[in-house]
Amino acid sequence: MLVYVHGGGHTQGGASYGEDYPLFEGQELATRTGSVVVTLQYRLGILGFLALEGSPHPANAGIQDLHLGLQWVQDNIQGFGGDPNQVLLFGESAGAVNTCVMMSAPASEGLFTSALMQSGPCPTLSPQEGADHAQQHLEALACEGAQDTLACLQQATLVELVALSAQESDIPGVLTGNTFWPVSDGEILDSDPVAAWAEGRTLDIPVVFGSNSEETALYTLELSETQLSALMRLAFGDRVEEAQTLWPLEDYSSPRWAWVAVSTDLQFTCPARFMADAASESQNAPVYRYRFSHRPAGVSAARGAYHGLELPYVFQTLDLLSELSGFTPDQADLEVEAFMGLSWAALAAGEDPGVGETWPRWRTQGELLHIDEGLYAGEDPTQARCDFVFSLP
Repeated sequence: MLVYVHGGGHTQGGASYGEDYPLFEGQELATRTGSVVVTLQYRLGILGFLALEGSPHPANAGIQDLHLGLQWVQDNIQGFGGDPNQVLLFGESAGAVNTCVMMSAPASEGLFTSALMQSGPCPTLSPQEGADHAQQHLEALACEGAQDTLACLQQATLVELVALSAQESDIPGVLTGNTFWPVSDGEILDSDPVAAWAEGRTLDIPVVFGSNSEETALYTLELSETQLSALMRLAFGDRVEEAQTLWPLEDYSSPRWAWVAVSTDLQFTCPARFMADAASESQNAPVYRYRFSHRPAGVSAARGAYHGLELPYVFQTLDLLSELSGFTPDQADLEVEAFMGLSWAALAAGEDPGVGETWPRWRTQGELLHIDEGLYAGEDPTQARCDFVFSLP
């Protein structure tokens, strides 16, 4: 069975977008793969990720919600035809972050048997960073120095709470500037998950790390060469000339596309590679990687394979989207959709996620699965770029 964790930067999103936008509608995925599909809700923003020292409000309330949801699955899913011993936990964006975090949380033991992360790194805040962000929120809500801090926070209006989550980055291609992330609090998360992966202190279960080839395309407007140069210097400092040889402007049709490549690699591709390397070196269970580069038929090339594009293919909702938007999938779209649904279901069932395609296990600097106009195993085209990123301080 498949359990999905939605994205939204820990500040927005939900398990369903409703009838008008059936992005996470699980019916087709369940029907076409013979699986049981569950999508989980969890607290967001200040309600889910406020790290307030000395407060009865837990620092990782959103993560606790996911643990409770998975425990419900263990206790009840047989009544719906599901197998609690074959559970894939998968998520996209912030949902992938939370899936990665759950891999290293002690309370996750026995709750799922495989994991898949779509377009999400694995960062957490340190206790000090969590406390610093909490201080900012207290000041914004005029609760700094209140005799009863929690009572003061409980008086805040919905508009005030939502405003705290509306912090956008002013850097093109950076998807969020919000401060709500899981915190390595020593309780729910007893350490930094990245360190736990590197030290082999995570669940030893089959795991997939994936990302899209142009994650940031929807969030990046046209840039001049001067603007690109400034962004490159901001990203790489005194090593900018090295970076320019790895992302040479002449390889791209415009400065915008060059920055899409850089910002995608920094935020998504290289973190996925880093975690896959750590997992493959520290666990016995299989580790896989994919790169989603497929572009839907008739969709503007200006969008590329952007953040979240793969979700309708996973959830088997191309026909529903066609009815709502007029988009007409072609044969390549349908083949990608069929593969992704069956692959995710196979991983849940403890089977080879290649389902007839060659999907090699990931080894450091190895091959990954390319999901493009066709499905094929091949080298990671960002290998040298990510090696450079890993060398940065």
